[in-house]
Amino acid sequence: MYKVVVLDHTFGNIAVARSILEPVGAEVLEYQCMDPDEAVPLVEDADAVLVTNGKTMTRSTIGKLRKCKIIVKHGIGPDIIDVDAASEQGIMVANVPDYCLSEVSHHALSLLFACSRKLFQSDYQVRTELIHNAPALRPIKPLQSSVFGIIGFGRIGRLTARTLSTIAPEPGSIVFYDPFVLDDVQLYARNDDWTDARADAAAAGATAQKRSLQQLYAESDFIIIHAPYTKDNYHMIDRSAFRAMKKQPYIINVGRGELIDNEALVEALASGMISGAGLDIVDGMPPIRADDPLLQMPNVIFTPHCAWYSEGSFSELQAKAAMEVKRVLTGEKPVSWINRDALTIS
Repeated sequence: MYKVVVLDHTFGNIAVARSILEPVGAEVLEYQCMDPDEAVPLVEDADAVLVTNGKTMTRSTIGKLRKCKIIVKHGIGPDIIDVDAASEQGIMVANVPDYCLSEVSHHALSLLFACSRKLFQSDYQVRTELIHNAPALRPIKPLQSSVFGIIGFGRIGRLTARTLSTIAPEPGSIVFYDPFVLDDVQLYARNDDWTDARADAAAAGATAQKRSLQQLYAESDFIIIHAPYTKDNYHMIDRSAFRAMKKQPYIINVGRGELIDNEALVEALASGMISGAGLDIVDGMPPIRADDPLLQMPNVIFTPHCAWYSEGSFSELQAKAAMEVKRVLTGEKPVSWINRDALTIS
């Protein structure tokens, strides 16, 4: 019998994983372990490990895995797993890169709209101050004549760009930075993987224009972060980045908290270098301290790292992660095999 360990999860139960893995002879064990030292005795003899949020798959922990074939991340970003260490041990690493795409895009847009229309300030004005004073909300930037800068232009970034192109269709309204995308992107081209036949025909042929980071900072009224966290982009948005933002943009982060320097963000908000922020994820959180200065900023909207969530994506994530384990246990290769190039498994 195979031993499969779910080291941590947020699903309430792991019935979906069990329904997929038990028929192939796997015993699925469930924990809520967030400490790498405590994880070792739980996984050292496991054939497969699944993790969600806990940073337990460190080099030290992985080095003690005696027969593990695969580690799977419940989610898109595999940054909580030491992929290099796993490769050195001959262990496959997989993720689930193709779930919650619409959910994260829609969440980014929700934060953008809430910031741009100052919905939380408006609600406070009516609910708490019992007044109706639209001029007090000035300035509100017109979305239809704004420039939207998207950092990270993969599947989700392109979904967001498509929607925004129906709001601001003029050339140059959608710009992006992505080191892995070399040219401008025609958003509705028929040979594009992100084609959606339901897209507004009036926006067909809209183009997202590639920019350097410095150009994107300078041009954008709104900056939306869809990028993953890597060892090369830690705190890419720092004090120098905020100084380059000429149009006092709003910052929307549904990517990774590590991409923004919190201290620099607080300074930029307090000084008016940026107009506000919508944050689904913040560096070092959770937890958030009650005295964190970000909580005192009236032009910041927080959500609890929930951009990925809907009932559909909730089930899809569990099933796709378990299927990766099933494939490996039954002699197949994972579909979303992150460290394929680093291994020589035949």
